[in-house]
Amino acid sequence: MSLDDRYKLVRMLKLCYNCLKGKHFANNCRKPKACTVSDCNVKHNILLHSWSKPGFDHAATQPSVNCAATKGSMIKNCLGIIPVLVKGRNGNSCKTFALLDDGADKTLCDERLLQKLNIASKPVTFEMSTVSSSGSTIHGQEVDLQVKAIDGNDNVSLKKVWSVKKLPISARSAAENVDIRKLPYLADIQIPSTDLTEVMLLIGTDSPNAHIPLEVRSGNENQPYAIRSRLGWAIRGPIEDTHASNVINVHFEEARDVLLQRQLERMWTSDFDDRAREDKNGLSIEDKEAMKMMESSITQEDGHFKLGLPWRDRETTLPNNMVLAHARLQQLKRKLSSNETLHKMYTTTVNDYIEKGYAKEVTNIESKSKRVWYLPHHPITNENKPGKVRVVFDCASKYQGISLNSQLLQGPDLMNSLVGVIIRFRQDKVALAADIEAMFHQVRVREDDCDALRFLWWPNGNLDQKPKIYCMNVHLFGATSSPSCTAYALKRTARYYAHLFDQEVALTVERNFYVDDCLKSVPSEQQAIKLATDLQSMIKMGGFRLTKWLSNKRNVLNAIPESERASSVVSLGPSDMLPSDKALGVIWDVNEDKIKFKVKLSDKPLTRRGILSVVSSIFDPLGLVSPVTLRAKAIVQHLCKEKFGWDEQIPQEYHDKWKSWVKNLPCLENLSVNRCFLPRDVQHVKNVQLHIFSDGSELGYGACAYLRVVDENDRTTCSLMMGKARLAPIKQVSIPRLELSGAVTACRLYEILSDELELKINKVTFWTDSTIVLGYIRNTSRYYCRNRYLGHHLPCNNGNLNVTELREATDEILAHVQMSYFSDEITNLKKAKPVKKGSRIASLNPVLVNELIRSKGRLNYDLSTCPVILPNKHHVTTLIIRYYHETTGHVGKQQVLAASREKYWILKGSSAVKTVIDRCVPCKRQHGPFCKQQMAPLLEEQMTADKPPFTFVGVDYFGPLNVKLGRSVDIIWTFNPPYASHRGGAWERMIRSTRNIFKALINQQLLSDEQLLTFMAETERIMNDRPITAISDDCRDLPVLTPNMLLLMKSNTSTPQGVFDKKDIYAKRWWKQIQHLANEFWKRWLREYLPTLQQRRKWQREERDVEIDDIVLVADERIQRGQWPLGRIVEVTRSRDGHIRSCVVKTSQSHILRPINKLCLLECSK
Repeated sequence: MSLDDRYKLVRMLKLCYNCLKGKHFANNCRKPKACTVSDCNVKHNILLHSWSKPGFDHAATQPSVNCAATKGSMIKNCLGIIPVLVKGRNGNSCKTFALLDDGADKTLCDERLLQKLNIASKPVTFEMSTVSSSGSTIHGQEVDLQVKAIDGNDNVSLKKVWSVKKLPISARSAAENVDIRKLPYLADIQIPSTDLTEVMLLIGTDSPNAHIPLEVRSGNENQPYAIRSRLGWAIRGPIEDTHASNVINVHFEEARDVLLQRQLERMWTSDFDDRAREDKNGLSIEDKEAMKMMESSITQEDGHFKLGLPWRDRETTLPNNMVLAHARLQQLKRKLSSNETLHKMYTTTVNDYIEKGYAKEVTNIESKSKRVWYLPHHPITNENKPGKVRVVFDCASKYQGISLNSQLLQGPDLMNSLVGVIIRFRQDKVALAADIEAMFHQVRVREDDCDALRFLWWPNGNLDQKPKIYCMNVHLFGATSSPSCTAYALKRTARYYAHLFDQEVALTVERNFYVDDCLKSVPSEQQAIKLATDLQSMIKMGGFRLTKWLSNKRNVLNAIPESERASSVVSLGPSDMLPSDKALGVIWDVNEDKIKFKVKLSDKPLTRRGILSVVSSIFDPLGLVSPVTLRAKAIVQHLCKEKFGWDEQIPQEYHDKWKSWVKNLPCLENLSVNRCFLPRDVQHVKNVQLHIFSDGSELGYGACAYLRVVDENDRTTCSLMMGKARLAPIKQVSIPRLELSGAVTACRLYEILSDELELKINKVTFWTDSTIVLGYIRNTSRYYCRNRYLGHHLPCNNGNLNVTELREATDEILAHVQMSYFSDEITNLKKAKPVKKGSRIASLNPVLVNELIRSKGRLNYDLSTCPVILPNKHHVTTLIIRYYHETTGHVGKQQVLAASREKYWILKGSSAVKTVIDRCVPCKRQHGPFCKQQMAPLLEEQMTADKPPFTFVGVDYFGPLNVKLGRSVDIIWTFNPPYASHRGGAWERMIRSTRNIFKALINQQLLSDEQLLTFMAETERIMNDRPITAISDDCRDLPVLTPNMLLLMKSNTSTPQGVFDKKDIYAKRWWKQIQHLANEFWKRWLREYLPTLQQRRKWQREERDVEIDDIVLVADERIQRGQWPLGRIVEVTRSRDGHIRSCVVKTSQSHILRPINKLCLLECSK
């Protein structure tokens, strides 16, 4: 049975690691330590002993480099260092010492060696761990080398050699001829004499050809031995050396790509862990034990809480690791010596610890405590906080397999959820942010535990003096137990002093702190001022200091002393804008009270490693930009699926996708989300609803939550609260299953929000567009799907949250519109410069208010009420005009323009409003013009010269009447479309005029049949005597042409006219009466019709032809316009000139034929 299987069996049976019996654990085992391996301080059975961590998968590890450490004394330990000749692919070569390390499984070289060889290489990043350090990231190079003995010709190939900044291997560990002359069995070995002083090559077991022993010579016990390989003789072991130093050379222990795996894990779970909340509900046995220790050891002295370290076993004796601490101190010395600025800052920080009582000098070095431990320490700087350095104590550094962290219990996770603190920060209008100063250092450590927190330091930072021993009296940044202990002390403060303050104060300490950061929101400024004051007082009672206050309200900031404010608002003037700051890693624009995103793209290689580094740099705990990051994560997933190397150049396919994503990534800086869920002017909330949407696709699945708030005025506001998106598994999964995973994600999203949100939710609604998901939910046989989801089905074709349905465009959209058209003007205004004289908006007196250009008129004192300047041709402008046109009842241009100018000043507004009104469909239905086309050419029948009169006849009003004259009827009837009298041309116009005159003249005259026929015959003659050509003023011209001249072949067809007057109408002289009426008709004909023949009064130009599928309104004179039927053109008839003047329209009732002048075009088909 393997070691891992043994550990699994012991855990499953809940046995003691030491005696392998049940009902107790190793910490409580009364049996003596069962492990008999020397130097093993772990209390476990010999069957469970291993140099590796239990449960560690060796097969999954990356290449590591394991070496030993040598201590200098009167004996020099030779490490198998030999002189070699190294050669690169370019032919360049140089001599150096090389260490043959059988315990290393990766070959390394000093970067100075690559500089000497001047060879090409490719970048590589790996994690390097040493005996005294838990690990650090190394950015090096990868090369292939050739190496051979200085006095030999046998080349050895070294593939994929990684470079480091410097190999900390001393050349003094190389054997010399003088060292082995005293040993008879090695006396004849000749080591090449060189003047080399550096070891720049470490050859690991990944190059086995360099390690194969060709000959071995050994002496007695504890004497050195020699191994001859293809690179020459290597001497190993102790040799007398009177020049040995006291420096410990610590070689590399581990180098692997674990960091990259950690980055991947963080990226996949950066939103939130699905099971983290379930795991947090209960405490483990170790957590309960740690809680018991903290509760029993906590005291309060001098205003500060004091807690003992939660030891796994208080009887454990720690080994003396002074040697390790001293070696690490020498490394620190070299680092500080090379950087004077860092040296000063580090010295100031340590001295500050001593002055404030966080640390003290140890005068009694010999301690009776079994737990004495010396902590290595090193500086950590933050590029966002220049001039500040943090001293980090390396509690994870191991000595003889033991570290301080391995002996301490981590303790329960008492911190609030990061997501929960940010969500509660967004609840109310007035925001507060603060920070506990040096939180870990405000909680003291019991005196008997201080010896485990010793460290070495030079008095006053003088590197030339001998270091002294100090110890920390407080909990450390770096100890595994510190977060739990300090969080326990903070919450204990709230419980101890809750009775002295309002309940809200204690709840804020319990719920609104994440480590040392406090984020809180309240409804009013008065509440914020009182809460800030009470919080400072309560926290101070526990020994903490709450400082670096920040708020989005100036009145709140003014109520806080300047010494307690954040540095960015200490000297804030009345007209100064509030700054942007980070709130738990999230960018908070305090002035605009919005959450924004900062993108800082570093120049990374186009490799799997470089892409992962960029994607991981986007911090988005609420998942607000998950749709953006999901695309990049998909690229990383594909690269992992295809097993590309970490530093292998990605193919062109992914190269283009990545470049496209990176190009658009800076646009995230233009995105912002309101910090507060509620509108700024809301007073009372009437209804709060939570709506969670979920979906899945081939790319991934996810969910997002919106908070819908209705205030006392029935105004509705929707805010994006949180989102989560995950990639689909590499193993193919069906779309319905992914949609179901999205639904489950929505449920877990609801669990988080319901736990963390302090608003009363009146209704929760889950939305999905998948009926299959609903089928899964109703399933009772599969536990995965049961009792997890309660929601509504949303059809795929029903959109939600339509932007065009909003009452007004948001400030962000308006700013985007202005940036597209007025970028130069915005740049000038931001620099407090006037716009150029030639600018389109120069005459509007533009001012920049909250990133929007407004027109400052003579009547506007409040800049926020000035109208926003907008271009006339942008789509957003069209939407705004349409909104005012519709809300004002489809009124005319002037009224719409006046209404819109209350908030917006649209360039060329009159023209823009007219364009929108002309395209308004409801307005077209009420007032839209009919279709028209250029007047058609004359009919062929009207231009036929070889046909006798009456071959073609146009009739209307009186007929036609069929009369039998003894011969067959040879007439072809051609009908015009209904309601198209204009298609009759000239005769329609003449008949209409004749009809109107008939009505006027004989309206009140009663004529007999003979009188009527006589009157019509005379009228016919007069009508046919009308001139059909232009009348000339030249007496020499021919007589004017008339229809009678064509019919009767003579110019004068009239009978001699008598003399008649008006009184003849009333006489019984009927013939005279008829003649008088004929004269009157002729006079009116000349006066009314003849002038119309001289010009065309309409349809003078070509228009757009109607087309099939055009939507039209069909005119019907029998009903009101509002009731005219709606129709669609299904067939068109083209005239001889190619234009369309009649068509068939499909209405809801039938198909009808209509001329285009009886149709009103509403929507074009294209």
